[in-house]
Amino acid sequence: MELALCHLAQNEDNAFDIMESGAIRELLRISKESSREDICKLARKALNSNPSFMEKLQHL
Repeated sequence: MELALCHLAQNEDNAFDIMESGAIRELLRISKESSREDICKLARKALNSNPSFMEKLQHL
């Protein structure tokens, strides 16, 4: 599940849906708490590479 969300988050076309559904909070959780380091890094990369996500995170 975590890996699938990270992959979806990497696609700019999914950014709106991820933010509107609240999945950005889950992506943030994954970036900090996943038991797999590679998935943590992938979640951080997805969050940091998308300007829309970065702006949304400033307001959480």
